[in-house]
Amino acid sequence: MAQRRAEMAGLHAQEGAAHARIADLERKKAALRDERNRLLTDPATIERAARENYDFAAPRAVSEEVALPPRGASEGAAALPATPVDRLLGWGGYPWLLPVVVGLISALFLGLMSSVSTDPRAEAR
Repeated sequence: MAQRRAEMAGLHAQEGAAHARIADLERKKAALRDERNRLLTDPATIERAARENYDFAAPRAVSEEVALPPRGASEGAAALPATPVDRLLGWGGYPWLLPVVVGLISALFLGLMSSVSTDPRAEAR
């Protein structure tokens, strides 16, 4: 009988904790519902959320962050790629370089090939 009473007391304690948890969740639910309604209807709340979540600025507001170029970089000049291969492939300031190089190599190869005769009768002479 004492064991049954202890078990019942434990169950009542769990029930009380569950009721407290439900009440806490109901308060959070109500607060979230109120916040949702304010976000849908209140312009000041919408503006605050836009500033906090999306880094929007108010009209005529001055932004605090300023991006400065690295020291030694000239204004408007892009940094050159690190390796000659990068420059050859056009990664950087020379996007025209790869087609020009391929064209020159092709013209050179075709010029050399046209000077070599492929006619078997020409070799017999």
